[in-house]
Amino acid sequence: MFRFSRVTKSMLKGGFLSILVSASIILPLLNPLYFSNRNNLWKEIDNYTWEDKEQDRFPQIGYAINHKINLETETLFGSYIPKNIEYTPSIIPTPIAPDLSNVVWLNDMYDWSNEALDTLANQGYLITDTGLTSIYNLYEKYGAYSAQIKYITTDLCLHTYHNLFSMALKFIEGEYLINDFEIMIKAIRNHQLELKNNILQDEILEALNKNIAYLSTVLKLLNKTNSVPSEVLGMVNNELNNIEAGIIAHSAIFGYYEDFSQYQVRGHYTINEELSNYFKAMMYAGRMGFLFQYEGLSARQIEQQTRMALLIVSSFNETVNNQQIWEYWEKIYSTTSFFVGESD
Repeated sequence: MFRFSRVTKSMLKGGFLSILVSASIILPLLNPLYFSNRNNLWKEIDNYTWEDKEQDRFPQIGYAINHKINLETETLFGSYIPKNIEYTPSIIPTPIAPDLSNVVWLNDMYDWSNEALDTLANQGYLITDTGLTSIYNLYEKYGAYSAQIKYITTDLCLHTYHNLFSMALKFIEGEYLINDFEIMIKAIRNHQLELKNNILQDEILEALNKNIAYLSTVLKLLNKTNSVPSEVLGMVNNELNNIEAGIIAHSAIFGYYEDFSQYQVRGHYTINEELSNYFKAMMYAGRMGFLFQYEGLSARQIEQQTRMALLIVSSFNETVNNQQIWEYWEKIYSTTSFFVGESD
C-alpha cells in the first residue's frame, strides 16, 4: 500500500499540504524525505543482473533466525508475551543397529531398496518420495490409532502454524480488507478527479492525471468491472498488459522500470479470483513508489513524482462513510503490518 512513515504522515497532515502549486518550492524542503525504497532495490535495467536481484531478495541472511524476543513486546496491532519454557531433556538415545535389527515395523512401511536400507543404517534417517501430497497424509496413512511409532518433527508444527496464519489472514482480507481497500482507493481517486476541475496549471494537471491512472490501475486489478477515465486509459492498459505479460518493463505512469513478474499470484491468494485480484492490486499499490532520489529519472520526473505524492496525500483528509481516508489507511496498514511486517 502507499508507503508513508508515521513522521511523514504527521508532517503532511499539518500545514505542509498548502504548498502544492509549486514543486520547485517544495523540493528543497523535502530533501530528507524519501517516498520509496526503489532507489536501492531497482537499478538501471541494463545493469541489473540476476546476482543483483538475488542479493536484493535475500538481505541479511541469518539475522532473523538468531533473533529472540525475551520481553513483552508492544506492536501497532497488539501485544506479544513470550512464554519461556524450562525443561531438561530426559530421553536416552538408542543407537541404530548396523543391520537395522532393532528397527521395528521397517518392512511394514515400504518395500525398501538395498541402497535405502544402507543409507538408513549409516545416517539414521532417510528422505524418500512417498507420493503423498500433504504432510498430514503421512500421519493419516499410518493412523492416529496405529501402534506404529511416529516421529513428530518440527516441520509439522511449523506447517500447522503457517496454515493457521494463512487462514486468519485470508479471512481478514476476504471479510474486511478487500472492501475497505476498494472504498479507500475509490475515494482518493474521486477527490483527485475533483481537484482536476479546480486546477489550471499544466504541471499540476499532468500530475493529477498520472495519479488517476495509478489509482485506476489499482482499481482495475482489484475488480475488472471498475471503470477507467478515458483520458488515462492508455496508461492503465499499458500497466495491465505488462502485469499480464510478467516482464521487466518501463512503467507508462511512473517512468522507471518495474519487474512485473512479481505480480504472479501465489500462496493462499490462488484460492479464488477475489483474493487473486486483491494480491495484484496491493502489490501494485505498494511497489510503485513516488521517488525523490533515483538515478534513472530526470529532475523533472522527480519533481513530478513529488508533486504526485503530495497531491495524493492531500486526499487523505477527505471523508467517506463518516471516516477520514486516513482512518481507512491506518486500519489496513496496522492489520497487514501485524501479520507480515511494517513497510520498508
